[in-house]
Amino acid sequence: MKLEHWNALLAAQRRVRQLLDRALPAESAPGARRPQSRVGQEALVHLEQALLLELERLRAAFGADLRPDEVEDLIRPFVFFLDEWVLRRLSDAEQHLWPLLQQNLFNVDSGGDLFYDFVEEKLRRNDTPTIVFEMIRFCLAAGFTGRLVGQPERIRDLTTRISERIPQPLALAPPAPVPQPAVPAVYDFPVHYYAVTAAIVLGLPVFLWWVSN
Repeated sequence: MKLEHWNALLAAQRRVRQLLDRALPAESAPGARRPQSRVGQEALVHLEQALLLELERLRAAFGADLRPDEVEDLIRPFVFFLDEWVLRRLSDAEQHLWPLLQQNLFNVDSGGDLFYDFVEEKLRRNDTPTIVFEMIRFCLAAGFTGRLVGQPERIRDLTTRISERIPQPLALAPPAPVPQPAVPAVYDFPVHYYAVTAAIVLGLPVFLWWVSN
């Protein structure tokens, strides 16, 4: 996924989180009871419209340099993820009040199953663009569970299979060491160097004695 695609996706996720934080109760901790406070249908309709605008914004960002069918393959799993994100914050009494984004966009209402059907279909194909697997992995990493709720091992296994279809960047080779100039050892000097040095050291006193006499 190009940097601009990641930037658009992460910005969309951040804005969606802000919308949910303003409109809905906080999400319960895993294993805890769902929120009990009521939101109301009018507030949910307003939230739906705001999320649809965010999806159109993301669709436009992807569509700048991707084919329409690629854009749809990116938006579909993200829509399933958004619906689940909203539903996790709603009380049991208001689950049925949420106007599903997937119903509006794709005329389906079983995204928890369809997400994984979509994944398996893409894994079977050899021509699935890498960016589609990156979006799927993003949704799983962000917390989507669907029909695999309570089965983290299966989600991890699926994530591993997806990651195998995403090329990893090549590791950069370490820089070559800079050769250091060799310091000549004593034994590297030629023999005649030592002979001349010895002659000077030993002969100089004799020469000076002879001159002085």
